[in-house]
Amino acid sequence: MTNANMEVLKKDVQTLINDAQMLFKDASDAGAEQATELCAQGASLLQQAINNLQSFQQSAVARGKQFANTTDHYVHEKPWTAVAISTGIGVLLGMLLTRR
Repeated sequence: MTNANMEVLKKDVQTLINDAQMLFKDASDAGAEQATELCAQGASLLQQAINNLQSFQQSAVARGKQFANTTDHYVHEKPWTAVAISTGIGVLLGMLLTRR
């Protein structure tokens, strides 16, 4: 998922949470029959938020697995290049950490 998609998801979830909070507040101020209806709407909004988050989680896991498979394939195809890249990254991180 791209950063733009993550921002849209965050906005959607925040909107759903705000709507659910408003519904629950209205339900507490309303009569019993209307309160039941508003609570049902709030539960539906929260379920929608949960579904969106689960979809995001599944997408993130799939991308992580794809990245791991790609990396594994690259390391098996070019082991010495992978060692050189890892060493270079380690040296750079070591230099950065010792400066602090």
